[in-house]
Amino acid sequence: MISLQSWVLICLVSIAAMKIKDSDASMPATLPTQTVTSGSTVEIKVTDDAGTKYRWCVFGIWNADDINPNPWLSDVNNYKGENEVEVIPGTAYDGRVSFFGDLNVGKAWFRITDVKEEDSNRYKMRCNSNQGKFYHPVMELKVLPAEKEWEPLGCYEDSSDRALSFYHGKIKFDDSPGGFKRMFEECKKKQRKKGLNTLEYSTRQNAGHRQKMKK
Repeated sequence: MISLQSWVLICLVSIAAMKIKDSDASMPATLPTQTVTSGSTVEIKVTDDAGTKYRWCVFGIWNADDINPNPWLSDVNNYKGENEVEVIPGTAYDGRVSFFGDLNVGKAWFRITDVKEEDSNRYKMRCNSNQGKFYHPVMELKVLPAEKEWEPLGCYEDSSDRALSFYHGKIKFDDSPGGFKRMFEECKKKQRKKGLNTLEYSTRQNAGHRQKMKK
């Protein structure tokens, strides 16, 4: 007959074993940070090279205090080997999250389309293998504002008969033969379409300076 002390010892060992088994939950694997622009598609692909089969996998936003993603965005049930996918409704990600991997061969692959700046966050998967092991990588996503098409704010032609085009505070140069002139003409054309005035400075204003430079 097992004594009370023996039962207590067995229970303590069992609890310790359970904690060791899932101890990685407190130190999740970190995937490379992805930095994209708004409107892009992000693929979070985690592959077990050994082809481990996963029973299930959940994907969502990660809070450091939680073992599981919170909130969940998608849940994949693979107990029958059919990758049954459920996308959690009622979130800001509705219609933008999908699963495109295969848990039968260790591919925990999720996708977020049309990402927004507010999607910048840390994301986590939590997957359980047929051997009862847990895998829970974390990835940080940074979403930058979408790049806007440059619009000319002003154009001018300098004393060397070169052209500079201003686009939202940035200057785009073309140093090829005749490039400055072409750039200036392009700038003026775009400004006319926008109904803006073109700023032109006659080369004659500095003709004297040019003559000195030639000497």
